[in-house]
Amino acid sequence: MTDDPNLFLPDKIQHYETFVNEVLKSKLKNCIVTRENQQTEIQEYLQLKKTIENLDELDVNPLKTKVDLGCGFFAQAEVPDVSTVFVSIGFGFFLELTRAEACNFITKKVDQISIRVKALEEEAFHINADIKMMLNTLGQLQGLIPDNYLQLQEIDYRIIVVEQSPKMQFNRGKLFNVGFVESQKRFPSDCYIFHDVDLIPLSLNNIYACTKMPRHLSSAVDTFDYELPYCGIFGGIPTIGGVVFKESSSRSHVTWFKS
Repeated sequence: MTDDPNLFLPDKIQHYETFVNEVLKSKLKNCIVTRENQQTEIQEYLQLKKTIENLDELDVNPLKTKVDLGCGFFAQAEVPDVSTVFVSIGFGFFLELTRAEACNFITKKVDQISIRVKALEEEAFHINADIKMMLNTLGQLQGLIPDNYLQLQEIDYRIIVVEQSPKMQFNRGKLFNVGFVESQKRFPSDCYIFHDVDLIPLSLNNIYACTKMPRHLSSAVDTFDYELPYCGIFGGIPTIGGVVFKESSSRSHVTWFKS
């Protein structure tokens, strides 16, 4: 088996790029198209309501109008009774309603569609946030491949990317345990650094190494103004020796590693 330290990163980057382009961006496009269709439907209902209200004001009966036949052709038409109108209620069905009933239906229908539009807008916002996060992660992973940060510290290292199935409940402790066991099979070591993919070291003085006791490498992060958000935090980039890790994680998957 090869000892290439970047063995798993290119495939993982390709996997993430495919996920962004084929899944997230596709979901965002469908979400936006659906939202636009819903907004168009709202405008059509509002236009119909305005037309009905105009009929009430003008009190015309019969109604003379023009019907659009397409391609710029119109035909004169006469509606003998405008006391009722046919309103689309969805799925290709139309319902004959009085003008008052139609206005009341349209108001409720617009409110209903507006709720769906708001939900679609929130979904699009979250998908956009996911895309930005993934692109940021990709940029960082791509930066890790040519980066000589660890080489400058003269460290012999291997990088293993551990990913959990999106359908399962997130368990950080199990991810650590899996990464530890798999790395023991491939690259046995007595020093392990569990690294969140969204963190990048800013200084060479932050030494990637283990001590006798577990150590926290990300105690000062720019998004927290380089201050601890709360006492006892040990996430981000913890380091721990292999023996200590075995003693800690062998007891349970729900030790301090779980989040």
